[in-house]
Amino acid sequence: MDTANKLQKVGVAMTGCGCWMFTGFPVLIILGVIAWQSVFPGPPPTPTVQDKSPAMQAKRMELIGEAIKLGVFQKVEPVNEWHDVKVWVEPGFYVLDFEGKKGVIRMVYCYFFDGTDLLSSVDVYDRFSGKKVASYSPALGFDMK
Repeated sequence: MDTANKLQKVGVAMTGCGCWMFTGFPVLIILGVIAWQSVFPGPPPTPTVQDKSPAMQAKRMELIGEAIKLGVFQKVEPVNEWHDVKVWVEPGFYVLDFEGKKGVIRMVYCYFFDGTDLLSSVDVYDRFSGKKVASYSPALGFDMK
C-alpha cells in the first residue's frame, strides 16, 4: 500500500493543505537554496588590508582634491554611524568609463577604510537628483545603479 493510501485510510487527504505540505514545501526549499546560491555564489571574500601609510594617505587626499577641482566629485562626506562614506558626484563622473568610476570610488574607500571591515562601503549620489547612483564595498564590489 502506498503512502497516499495509508494517509487516506487514517483520514489525511492528499488534497488542499496536506498535498501542499508534501509536494510544495520541498519545492520551495529547493528554490530557496538555488536563489541563495545565485546571490552568494561562492565563499565570502577575504579582507585585503590597504596601505594606510602617511605618504599614501596624502596622495589619496590629493587625488580626492583633484577630483573635486575637475568636477568629478562635489564633496566627500566622511564615515557615518553605519560605516558608510557618501560621495556626491558631478557630471564629470559620468564621463569616466566603468573602470575609471570604479577606480576613483575605490580610492575613496581606501582613504577612509583599511579593508578589514567587509560591511563598510562608499555610497555614490548624484549631486543634482540626490539619487544613489553607485556603491562600492569589498564584499559586493563596485555596482552602478
